[in-house]
Amino acid sequence: MNDLFSSFGFGWTMSKVLPYALFLLLGIVMTLLVRRKSSNRKVRISAWLLTVVPFLVYFMGNPIYESDFANDYSIVDPADEISEMDHLTVIAIPNCPYCHEALDRLLKIQERTSSVNIDFKVLSTDSLALDQYLEKAKGRINIVLESDFVPFETISKSRFPTYVFTSSAETRIWHNDQIGTRAFDWLEGELSG
Repeated sequence: MNDLFSSFGFGWTMSKVLPYALFLLLGIVMTLLVRRKSSNRKVRISAWLLTVVPFLVYFMGNPIYESDFANDYSIVDPADEISEMDHLTVIAIPNCPYCHEALDRLLKIQERTSSVNIDFKVLSTDSLALDQYLEKAKGRINIVLESDFVPFETISKSRFPTYVFTSSAETRIWHNDQIGTRAFDWLEGELSG
C-alpha cells in the first residue's frame, strides 16, 4: 500500500503513515455504523473493539520497525573514493537481500527525482556479481564493480548496504538499520534540487 501512495506523489514518510491512518479511520467508520444500526446495548458497547481491528490486521502484515522512520546518519570528512558533490552512493555486496531492497529504493528515488547522481558500488572482484544488480537496474542507475575493498569497508564498517551522500558541506553516512523514510525524503529533496 506504501507504493500506491508513493505513486500518487506522497513522500516516503507519508506513504508509510497514511495506510495506518486509513485503517484506523476505517475502524472508526465501522464502529459508528454498527452502533447506529444496532439497538442492543451490549453490541453497541462491544462495537468499539471494531475501531482497532482493521488497524491491527494491517499492522500484523506490515509492522512498524524502529528504523522505518530513522534518519540516523553520521557525518564524516569527505571520502576521496566518493568525492562527487550532491551525489548518492550505495555500497553493496553480492547476493545481499538488503542490497537488493536498497536498489529497489534507489530506482524509486531515481524515478521520482530523475537524478543521474546515484551510484551503486558492489564490492567484489567477480564481474559476474554485477549481473543480478545490472538486470534489476536496467541501465537507470550506475552499477559499478569495486575491487578495492579497503576504503569502502572503512566507510561501511562492513555493514551493507551503506548509503553515502556527499555535498559541499559534508558527507553523510547511513547504514541499513539507520536509514528510514525521513532520510529518503531528505535524500530526494537533495537530489531534486
